[in-house]
Amino acid sequence: MNTALNTLIQRIEPPFWFSGMHNPELQILFYGIDIGQCQITIANSTAIINVKRTENPNFIFVTIDTQKINTNEIDFIFKLKNQSTFIQKYELRERRKDSASRKSFDSSDTIYLLMPDRFANGNRNNDNDSNTIEKYNRELPGGRHGGDIEGIIQNLDYIQSLGVTAIWSTPLCEDNEAEFSYHSYGQSDVYKIDPRFGT
Repeated sequence: MNTALNTLIQRIEPPFWFSGMHNPELQILFYGIDIGQCQITIANSTAIINVKRTENPNFIFVTIDTQKINTNEIDFIFKLKNQSTFIQKYELRERRKDSASRKSFDSSDTIYLLMPDRFANGNRNNDNDSNTIEKYNRELPGGRHGGDIEGIIQNLDYIQSLGVTAIWSTPLCEDNEAEFSYHSYGQSDVYKIDPRFGT
C-alpha cells in the first residue's frame, strides 16, 4: 500500500459516523482530484452496498451497511488505474449510552423559528470570513448583520423564558452568495457550517 497516495483524498463527509444507528446505511462522500477513477473495496466486501460516481471525477459516494462492520475503524482500499493502492481509514464511533432513547419533539412542544444572522451576535470575530463573498454590513437591510450560533447559545435562557421547548433554525450551512446570503437558502456547501455562524 502506498500511504503517500492518501493525499489524493482532500475531504470526507461525514468525517466519522456512529455504530448501532437505527438506520444502518451510511453514504460517505470522498473528494479528491480524479478520485472517481478509483476502485474501492473494504475487508468485508459485502458491507459495500454501492459505489456511485458522478459527472465530476473528483467525487465518489460509497454506501455501506454498518451492521456488517464489526470494527470501529474501516480500511477503505482505493486502487488507481495504474494499480497503485492506498488505504483511507474511517472511524465508526460508539454511540453514547441511551442516546437512542432520547425524547424527540412532538405536538406538545412550542417551537421558536429563528434566523441566526438576525437573532443575536455572540462573536464579532466571525462576522467576516476571507473565503466567503458577502461581508458584514448592518447598515444594509438585506446584508449580513452578524448573528451566529454563539448568539443563540447565549440567549437560550431568554428563549426558554418564553415557554419555548424547541428551536427551529433556518439553515446554518454555507451560503456563499454575493448578496442576501444571511438567510442561507442558497447553500453552496451542505456539508459545512457557514464560518460566519461560527461553531
